[in-house]
Amino acid sequence: MVTAGAWDVPAAWATQLVSGGRLVVPLRIRGLTRCLTLGHTGEGHWSALSQDMCGFVRITGAGEHWEDMPYLNDTDGQRVGLRLEDGPDVDVQALRAALTQEPATAWSEALVAYDEATDAQDLWLATVIDDWALLTADPGAVKAGLVKPTWNHGTPALIAPDGASFAYRTLRRHPERKDRWQFGAIGHGPTGAATAERLCALMQEWDRDYRHGADLDITLVPAPTPDDRLPPGRVVDKWHTRMVLNWTNTP
Repeated sequence: MVTAGAWDVPAAWATQLVSGGRLVVPLRIRGLTRCLTLGHTGEGHWSALSQDMCGFVRITGAGEHWEDMPYLNDTDGQRVGLRLEDGPDVDVQALRAALTQEPATAWSEALVAYDEATDAQDLWLATVIDDWALLTADPGAVKAGLVKPTWNHGTPALIAPDGASFAYRTLRRHPERKDRWQFGAIGHGPTGAATAERLCALMQEWDRDYRHGADLDITLVPAPTPDDRLPPGRVVDKWHTRMVLNWTNTP
């Protein structure tokens, strides 16, 4: 059992398992942490047998890894940033300018109950979005109205193809159904409105096709494995392994 948040799975951990043993590790997946129970299938391959949402302090030492985390607003107490783990290279100055522009808000048809867990949506979005990021915000930034994220420590965000716009997920009480909350997106920049609409469309796709009965297969293979020997899915390259994420819809 690994008791700190890891970014990768070194081969040495497999040598410490008996035959049929399991590795339980809080593993970062594009900035999100999930506690994975991994089975070792030989030849350096791992397969996730279960996953649970969790949060752990980062591992230190040789396995320590820090992603790019530029600030879009760096005013003390009102910081707004992007966590870009396994995400795109961004034009920070262009995105800083975008944050100062008038936001555009779009609302999806995806609804959620107050006490309903939706961490699977986060992971699905991280799997399907190429230009993926997590928006973070100080409480003071939210109070000042700079941003309205669903979670201050890391809300799903989408960087626009123009590199000068972005959108992030937001939430409001449904105007007609008081027992439900509604997912939406807030966009900033020249194509912020279109980017917000795109993020809403993705949340609706999750709601329609993956919210119920969908499973995420997580496989890790040795880093030298060529592309033509990988299973289908989103590939996240790490130091020691290549992680492959593949959603299967099983009604």
